[in-house]
Amino acid sequence: MLFGEPGIGKSTFAEKLARSCFSQDVSIFCISGDPGSPAFGVPGTVGLARWQGKTWELNALEPLCSLDAARFRLPLITAISRLFKQIELGDLLLDMPGVVHGAAGAELLEALVDAAKIDLILVLEKQNRQPPLLSELSALSIETCFIKANKSAVHPGKKFRKDMRTRRWNEWLKDAEELTINWQSSQLLGTPPPRTICSAWVGRQIAIINANETQYVGEIVDTDAENLKVKLVKTITGKVSLSECSILVRDAGRNSESLLVTRSPQESQQLTYPNVHSGAQFAHRYNKGGLGPTIRLPSVEFTLLNGATGDPLVWIQMLNRPRCLLFDLGDVALLRSRILHRVTDIFISHTHMDHIFGFPLFLRSRMGGSPLCRFYGPQGLADNILGSLHGYHWDRIGDDGPQFDIGEISGNKVQWFRLQAGYADKKWLREQSLDDGLLLAETDFCVRCLELDHGIPVFSYRFEGRSEVHIISDRIKKAGLMSGPWLAELRRGVVLQKWDALIKLPTGELKSVKQLEKLFVHRGSSQHVVYATDLADTQENRSKLIKFASGAHTLICEAPFMVKDQQQAKDTQHLTTKACAEIATMAKVEQLLPFHFSSRYEQSYKAIYEELFTFFPKLIL
Repeated sequence: MLFGEPGIGKSTFAEKLARSCFSQDVSIFCISGDPGSPAFGVPGTVGLARWQGKTWELNALEPLCSLDAARFRLPLITAISRLFKQIELGDLLLDMPGVVHGAAGAELLEALVDAAKIDLILVLEKQNRQPPLLSELSALSIETCFIKANKSAVHPGKKFRKDMRTRRWNEWLKDAEELTINWQSSQLLGTPPPRTICSAWVGRQIAIINANETQYVGEIVDTDAENLKVKLVKTITGKVSLSECSILVRDAGRNSESLLVTRSPQESQQLTYPNVHSGAQFAHRYNKGGLGPTIRLPSVEFTLLNGATGDPLVWIQMLNRPRCLLFDLGDVALLRSRILHRVTDIFISHTHMDHIFGFPLFLRSRMGGSPLCRFYGPQGLADNILGSLHGYHWDRIGDDGPQFDIGEISGNKVQWFRLQAGYADKKWLREQSLDDGLLLAETDFCVRCLELDHGIPVFSYRFEGRSEVHIISDRIKKAGLMSGPWLAELRRGVVLQKWDALIKLPTGELKSVKQLEKLFVHRGSSQHVVYATDLADTQENRSKLIKFASGAHTLICEAPFMVKDQQQAKDTQHLTTKACAEIATMAKVEQLLPFHFSSRYEQSYKAIYEELFTFFPKLIL
């Protein structure tokens, strides 16, 4: 058994052992016990393979339909036991999943030793760190060998694991058959979603089992009250039957970005585009009914906090660190103080009341030593906020009042001012040049602005997630290079796009960032989200916004008025549903999140969605 923490190099070590044994004419089998990131085979399963000189050849697999080895450890133990019984001659390596802490790790360790008749445990341990479960390892009374892991072995990160897992899953489904199964006559196994929530089945991984034999592994692509439409890959030779079969379903499935992930039992695909003309039901979230819809990118979430009808506010939450941003500052009552404490930057479109109404409550949350927060917006924003600060007595706060840096955008310049509660006036700080609308640039994202017309200047904002940079450690090893500070330089050079910068390799050779990126770097795709509200339907506004939002993952755009009320839209310098949808169409965005609906439609919001759908079908409701 190969035992160790995730990312410590168990699968790589297993392959090296297999190569060594094969060179000495020793037949080696391996069970890949991690359904989330298997060394070979199919994600969501555990596989048995034999080393064939250059690679593993898959002999058999047992489906879990889950990526979670800790939660479904009993099915995992059963699956590994079944695979072990299929080995006739040869030695076995068991590549144990990286569940090595707590009760789950202890239970798996003991049970897998018994299930696979383990007689030697190879513990990969990090430098200067005690291996996990030492007491449990000692209690097993089995020979145990402690091996220092390679210093370059690192956890690849959640995003990289998701991408690699999904790529392998897509490869498995490349030659899948499209079939229909009557699920009313089938037995459901595992932890299936409720039959009544049809949409929760779409994208789920499934296995078809007959007479305790796995015949197919695939995924559900569509469903109705009677049938499942599926893509399936046969796992055995010979004739198989789909009549009166058993269907294994757990929590592995695709998310809204088509990545293979763990989903909750009742979780539907987050982004759905219903045909409103077929009597579909609308899941409208009203301001007082909880948080509005959420868009999720690999490392960030965008939540339209108050729904399509409440005060404008988009809460941007970084998933890899405790930091938040806001687009506009409408009613913040749904955000707890601990969340507001994490807000570092607020981007104000303009200072009509509904777009900055939340400032007093936000100010209250910053009392008591909160870090400085930056605001961005039109000219006059500093005076607007200063006026709000002047509405309170600050005689007890001394020099500890909350501080805000205010960036007022005008043309290609940003004028920065410092405000502090308890001080009578603003303090001028500096002038910032605005290159191509770039307001804020960080290593993993940036924010740009665009000035539009609403009778007064109003700003649209674009959040650009930079593509994630992953160093491919296997290629580093194959090139005979040691890890070191040069890898950090390479990552920084790729992020900042300094392609001509030279990096000195451990060998002393100099190569450019561009050359090394092609050899050793994997980059995920970058995605943009654009926020636009309160703009007149003019040709200039349309042209500018279409260019600004071109190819965006999501356009969050106002659609206050229906076409029948276009005169009201013109008088108040707002968009109609048609104008909003036409901008989304011309910009070729992937999906549209309409909001800022007029209260005149309070009893008929469904009609707004129906009208939007006729012009642009990819709506988030």
